[in-house]
Amino acid sequence: MKHYKLEYLFALSIIVLFSACTINLQSKIAKDPLAVKNLNLSNKFLKEIPKEVFECKNLETLVLFRNSITTIPKEIGELKKLKRLILAANKIEELPEELFYLTNLEYLSIAFNNILKIPPAIGNLTKLETLKLNNNKIAVMPASFTFLEKLDEFTIAENDLIFLPEEIGGMHSLEYFDISGNNIEQLPSNIGLLQSLIQLTMTGNGTLTYVPDNICNLQNLETVYIDDNSYVPGCWLNNRQRFPQIIVVQ
Repeated sequence: MKHYKLEYLFALSIIVLFSACTINLQSKIAKDPLAVKNLNLSNKFLKEIPKEVFECKNLETLVLFRNSITTIPKEIGELKKLKRLILAANKIEELPEELFYLTNLEYLSIAFNNILKIPPAIGNLTKLETLKLNNNKIAVMPASFTFLEKLDEFTIAENDLIFLPEEIGGMHSLEYFDISGNNIEQLPSNIGLLQSLIQLTMTGNGTLTYVPDNICNLQNLETVYIDDNSYVPGCWLNNRQRFPQIIVVQ
């Protein structure tokens, strides 16, 4: 009997928290939705994005971290002034076209979801500086990533990638790039064009058999994380003063 009482009390507490969240949100927005610029709805047991959120047309930051949201409604495209959107740690499987109407986004995190693919429209988000796609089920990177010319931090670790597109070389501002935990065996030759790259993490890709020699042209590269069974270009080994610190992960 005590066991069932505890379950009941736990369920009741979730309902109370959700109700309080909804009431507080409605109250805050009802006063003046256009005055709301920042919303943090993390850890609120949400199964969907509250419709009241889309009344905040001047919203610049929306945080929905660690909920149980399964879909992103098309109304997301109405939040034209959004600069930061965090949807990490939910249960999202698909990204709607309307998400890519948010051309003022500078920071986007949809990590730790169940996303299978990234639409080519990702290339519309030309102001993105940080993009976190790690811990999903993504198998292919669209070529349109080349249009993300302002992106300086990009993690697509722990997915199902087999290769990177040659167009990756167009991301000229990229400084921190994490492709660990995929199934990549070869790096594209155009990776040698990432002249801003400071740190490259590529551990956990099985046997990385090919790293193009032109990666040695990356004069700003400081640190490389690589597996002990992966190929290492000779230039990294022969001139350790000039080329990056190589951290081998056993």
